[in-house]
Amino acid sequence: MLILPDRSRNHEKLKLAISLHILILVILFYGAYRRISVVRSGRGALFCGALVVKLSLTLLSFYIHTEVFKASDLAAYWHDAQSIADLMENKAVSYFTYLIDSQGSGDSPELLLKNQPRALLFAKILSFFYVITAGSAWLTAVWLSACSFAAAWYLFVVINRYFPALTPAIAFSLLFYPSAVFWSSGIQKEALAVPIIFTATALLFPFLLKKKPAAPIIRVAAALMLCIVLWYIKYYYAIVFVPLLFATALIGELSRRREYFSGRVNLQFILWISILISGVLIGRNMHIALSSEHFLSLVARTHHQVAASSVPENVAYMEELKATPLSFIRYAPQAFITGLFRPLPGDGTGSILSWGVALENGLLLIVCLLGFVFFIRQKFRPCSMAVIAGLVYCLSLAVFLAYGMPNFGSLMRYKASFLPFLLLLALAPFYQTYPGGKK
Repeated sequence: MLILPDRSRNHEKLKLAISLHILILVILFYGAYRRISVVRSGRGALFCGALVVKLSLTLLSFYIHTEVFKASDLAAYWHDAQSIADLMENKAVSYFTYLIDSQGSGDSPELLLKNQPRALLFAKILSFFYVITAGSAWLTAVWLSACSFAAAWYLFVVINRYFPALTPAIAFSLLFYPSAVFWSSGIQKEALAVPIIFTATALLFPFLLKKKPAAPIIRVAAALMLCIVLWYIKYYYAIVFVPLLFATALIGELSRRREYFSGRVNLQFILWISILISGVLIGRNMHIALSSEHFLSLVARTHHQVAASSVPENVAYMEELKATPLSFIRYAPQAFITGLFRPLPGDGTGSILSWGVALENGLLLIVCLLGFVFFIRQKFRPCSMAVIAGLVYCLSLAVFLAYGMPNFGSLMRYKASFLPFLLLLALAPFYQTYPGGKK
């Protein structure tokens, strides 16, 4: 059993906080349900069903990370969140100063993750929830999951507004897909990273489809701020996601505003590729791990270290992977299959959780193959740059993650960042339509 640190808990204060937060959550969810039911008949039942699934998997995630996964990072995150929150009890100014600038702050709590900037940022965010929930870890997990659910619902509403025929596919991909919902719940960085990806996509989605959005400047500014946070939390998600999102949004806006540009697909594609390359180059210069001198060696070294510390049955090991372009190209097909679809039946340790994930991946493989067949039968019906960007995002991130994280458990957690998009793109041809294409 994983024991969370509990140094200075006032149980009366904790009971009051739990009662208050449960009341607030009930009011918020009920208010959302009432509004959704009024705006769209029948949508309230979908909202309730998705919410029940989210909260159930949140509690399951919390149980697994505290009772099953002995090597979970949750205890370290919570320890540091509690240490940072202790500053609030002593002096509020010191707490907020440390949140803004931990290096320049005179108060330096004892932390386990102080040398890991991304983990420290997450611990700072958790410290806020620690303060407002009186140190309740499970209540913090519920709040993070509530934010994650709100982002998923927001993206569902936005996409569904433009493609009502895809309602079942959108709903299942964003709200009910087990792995994606599970791994974006609870106290883990994906519970912040995935909602950021969903919200930024929803904000710029009209641009992707060459539509005129309301408050465009506010949308772009908000999406940019979210992407900055994503960079500091999960830079390897951001290096793929951010250039694709903004490049595709820019192409969409130029196509909407300039008729000359709209009719020249080749020019759009060239400009799109140029923006992508520029964005990736800028990102590489912003983080030493992404520089050409360090990237391949870091990924290869991480791959072998993770494989060595994992159960052999739970790893997709590339034994001869070296820090050279040719070695990475050699293993690209294996990384492609692993990143998208493994673990499959026969992989893993044979536990119930392992079999469940393998079955889900096997079904995903079948859906993707059938979706590809349907797409071909439609004679490659025209699709937008948004669809191309979505495919590039899913495929490139899948390959990238398979190289760096061969452990199936961690890989499934990281895949939550793109699996909903992959499933939606695979299901769309079944409905004889594609986002951006013609019905």
